[in-house]
Amino acid sequence: MSTLLEKRKSKIFNFHGPIAAPVTQFDSNGNLDTSKVFEYLQHLVKIGTKGLYLSGTTGEGLSLSIDEKFQLIDAWRKALDRLPAEDQPLTIVHASSTVVGDIVKYIKRAEELNFDCVALLPPLYYRPTTKELMVDYYKQILNLAAPDMPFLYYNNYTTSPLNFEMEDFIELALDKIPQLCAIKWSHYNLHQFSNLQIRFGTRIKICPGMNEILLSTVVFGCDAPILSTLSIPEFANWFKSLDQAVKRGDLVQARRDQEAITLETIKLRKVGYLTGIKAELNRQLNSLGIYFGVPRSPVYIKL
Repeated sequence: MSTLLEKRKSKIFNFHGPIAAPVTQFDSNGNLDTSKVFEYLQHLVKIGTKGLYLSGTTGEGLSLSIDEKFQLIDAWRKALDRLPAEDQPLTIVHASSTVVGDIVKYIKRAEELNFDCVALLPPLYYRPTTKELMVDYYKQILNLAAPDMPFLYYNNYTTSPLNFEMEDFIELALDKIPQLCAIKWSHYNLHQFSNLQIRFGTRIKICPGMNEILLSTVVFGCDAPILSTLSIPEFANWFKSLDQAVKRGDLVQARRDQEAITLETIKLRKVGYLTGIKAELNRQLNSLGIYFGVPRSPVYIKL
């Protein structure tokens, strides 16, 4: 492992704090609009965000062309560079696509722009039949695109189940992929989550990605959730309160915070999760002159 990769991985592993998955802003015609990225970033920093997870599920990365993805992270890089160095959040760029060549191009651009980490889902359609094939898939992409770029494995419940045991895959991946340093756990399976945390928690950062199981994951010591709702001030405040309550042993307050998070998440899911998040942000941040638009088809549900 190179010294540079080791240093970058250490930054991810030792990171603590909430990581927001920003939504991507579109204008009223559905075109990418990066004109207010800095204002959005200022809002996120103000409400306590310590990290960013760009162009993921919430950021509609899979609905963006490769050129749009370049425009998006270019805009975020320019916005980040306007902040003092001590205020700049940790940055993770989600790069999944069905086109491997685009994944490589996007990771290369992310490294050129000095983002901290790259995230990838498993292949979305043609699924590897063995853990060895999936390890080879990631290894070839990362070595070709950015050998010194830390890698976060994105486990999303919509891409499960795999054709092999998750724990066996992670064990092999840690042995064969030096860039692997973190997992985004967007799954309701707490049994498997606890197994992973117990087996690999001293070797890899596990970042919870589901609102509804947040308390359980924080109790396990996971202190860097990646959540789509952390752009909304109330959710950011509930997480901070929950995290602090767990640390001081106040599980009554922690349960209250979890209940508030869960109930509001249910409300968002009833109208369409991403649609609801964008609608709430449009309402709350309108005074800052920020408009997020609506999600691109086929996600958008007319309200």
